[in-house]
Amino acid sequence: MVGFKSDFDFCGLDEFGVGDIEGEMFKSIVEKSNDIILITGADYTIKYITHSVIKVLGMMPKTAIGKSLFEFIDPAKETSLRRFVEHNTGSSEDKFTEICIHSKNNRTVYFDVTISNLLSNEEVSGLVINLHDITDRKLAEQKLLKANNELDQFIYKISHDLRAPLLSALGLVELAEIDPDKGKHDYLKMIKCSLGQLDNFIEDINSILSK
Repeated sequence: MVGFKSDFDFCGLDEFGVGDIEGEMFKSIVEKSNDIILITGADYTIKYITHSVIKVLGMMPKTAIGKSLFEFIDPAKETSLRRFVEHNTGSSEDKFTEICIHSKNNRTVYFDVTISNLLSNEEVSGLVINLHDITDRKLAEQKLLKANNELDQFIYKISHDLRAPLLSALGLVELAEIDPDKGKHDYLKMIKCSLGQLDNFIEDINSILSK
């Protein structure tokens, strides 16, 4: 079993035959990583977590030890995660999905999740889970999606506002064609008014786009 101490000693490295030099190298790599690495038992109880959880989530490692993984992630992900683990019993790394966790300051942090199922490994006997922070990417995607939605709405409104005076003018032309002798002057005035509205609207759009 891989242990944990609040002073971030890497307990259990000797069990894997890792010497002092290798242990220090491993410790240095993990300490500098922004990824959160944790190990849970078969019941998803957290028994080890790296110190990076402080930097990423503002959470002390000892507050997570002994708690269920599902206390921290979206409950809607629980069933799919359990299914994923059940169908991936090998020791190779597998991508699970994206999850989000709320940090101590209520900031939503998004992660890519990689799970190595080492439950059958006698030395580890657990699920090794790597959480890679993708918050910046997710926020950029959300910002782009919002911009695309706003653009779609803008285009829809422009299309509607352009067609209204144009259809009005075309309708008046049809009326003038049906009854060319009566009220032709009135029809022309109304057509001119509709086309004037269209021209004003196009000018407004040009002004907006040129800013």
